[in-house]
Amino acid sequence: DSLDDKIDSLYYYMQYLKKSLSQTFHGIKKKPGLFLSLAALQLVLIVILATLVLGFQIKILEDVESIMTAVEGANTNPELIDAGQPFLQDTALILQSYKSMIKNTFQMILWSLLIFLILNSILWTGSHSILSEKFSWRLWKTYCLQYITATLIVTTPYIILIWIFSKQITSLAISPGSINTWGTTFTVLFIIFYFLLLNSAAALTSSWKKWPKKIFVTTIKKLPKTLMVLLINLAILGSILYGLYMVLTFTELAWLVVILTIIVVSVLILTRIFWIAALNNEKN
Repeated sequence: DSLDDKIDSLYYYMQYLKKSLSQTFHGIKKKPGLFLSLAALQLVLIVILATLVLGFQIKILEDVESIMTAVEGANTNPELIDAGQPFLQDTALILQSYKSMIKNTFQMILWSLLIFLILNSILWTGSHSILSEKFSWRLWKTYCLQYITATLIVTTPYIILIWIFSKQITSLAISPGSINTWGTTFTVLFIIFYFLLLNSAAALTSSWKKWPKKIFVTTIKKLPKTLMVLLINLAILGSILYGLYMVLTFTELAWLVVILTIIVVSVLILTRIFWIAALNNEKN
């Protein structure tokens, strides 16, 4: 391409981003109360999920500790084993702890998913409504149902894969050396699934028939622009989170931590609205 074409392309993208950003701030300016409500709800979601996960992690660690304690006390003397003394003294305790660990893990996943579905559907629907002049309660219901549907469609295969993996590893069908490969695979799949969820959430519409087409357009047909907006949002969020991490590491000023937490939550809502505006921009 010629230099003029590159300049025209750059100008086009800049105008596209400028319009999307303008729509974002215009919507927030017109509905500041809704923006603050969404920010408060986002904070509530983070606190609830953090508390829930922490509580279940303590239970899971207790189960793991119980299993490790029993294994550490195992009989490794070949002569005693030949004499009939069992390798493990209390296999029932280990089995009980293992079942408890699996139960707590899946309860943590299911409760987290349920809370995520309910509150995040409201957050995404509310973010859409900020950019809309008229937003009826019927649209609120439709958008929430579409988001819940998208989340279930995207997360169900991932949860099934994790369940299969956990079954395979406990039956020793997977070698320890391949766990890293599986971990990388799950990470890549998580990124792909979450990207699909973000596009599905941005494409929420009043028509169930048009919704799949909008998802296809943003995910496949116009992928370069979608990725550009995603990278911008990630850069903004990454910078803010890094700033919060640095403050938590090098200072004990509670008021500064509170201020930065409020900023992080506000930026989460802001980038979500910008994501919706950009992917639904007429120029996109």
